[in-house]
Amino acid sequence: MWLQFTNETGQKRRRAFLVGKDDQGAMHRPELATGNYDWTEVKETVTAPQDAVRMALFLGLTPCKGQVNFDDINITTASEEKAASADILRPRLPIQKIKETYFLDLTKVANRGLADEVENDGKGGWSDQGPQADMRELQSGERRLGGVPFKIPPDPTSIVVLRSSNRLQGDLAEKVTIPVGRKLDTLFFLHAAAWCPSAGEEAFHYVIHYADGKDVTLKVTGSNLADWIGEPVRRFPLEEGTFTTVVETVKNPQFRQGSVYRMEWGAPMDRRGVEIKSIEFAGGGKAVPMLLGITGVIEW
Repeated sequence: MWLQFTNETGQKRRRAFLVGKDDQGAMHRPELATGNYDWTEVKETVTAPQDAVRMALFLGLTPCKGQVNFDDINITTASEEKAASADILRPRLPIQKIKETYFLDLTKVANRGLADEVENDGKGGWSDQGPQADMRELQSGERRLGGVPFKIPPDPTSIVVLRSSNRLQGDLAEKVTIPVGRKLDTLFFLHAAAWCPSAGEEAFHYVIHYADGKDVTLKVTGSNLADWIGEPVRRFPLEEGTFTTVVETVKNPQFRQGSVYRMEWGAPMDRRGVEIKSIEFAGGGKAVPMLLGITGVIEW
């Protein structure tokens, strides 16, 4: 039983043995390498090499006669705070399949901050619900949320907020366009909404504009997003086509807490070889849509 680490190029393989003879000839847990025994727990903390980006677990037998059974295999990492990693669902895309990540640049369309000083003045930030009901406790910059990296622009304009009939509109637009200009296999959206509708009703949507003109629309509804002040939702049973989970919850005085969500969309195979020209973020209804980041992924 061993862990194999590789660097970004897939080369420079190094193994860390839990059971059996390692590459230097040292024997680990020899009592488990021969004879008969009942179910036995094997538990160990392994430090990964500094340049490692992928890890694989190998289980098996050296040439012999006999049988070995494995059950209840758990791997946890210390790359995030322990409590956070226990609560956040990992993406459906296996982390080891991520070859390259690309942060879409929101700085040219970001129009509001995470903090709001005056309620419903049409100037924001966040959902324009006042200083006791914002997300100023949320950390901006490069973040890794449930294993997925995001880049939240710095203040004073950290997010993109769209127009809503529930707030003074100010200078908010009904939609914005984010340039991309490259091929991507999977997209991760970091977003939230105030006055989020019930299941099936649209809060906002994304239109992925491909270079060949065959666009794809991703709807965000009450079936794959909860209101930012509601109880955090880890899994949406009615969600179809995307995979959404809460990835960060911070405190605020008025509503006790506020949350942001990560939505994952894997492009169909016929779209993966086509350049994405831009992504349109569009609202215009009762909900207040708020976009904090988009990460594109190229897979191995």
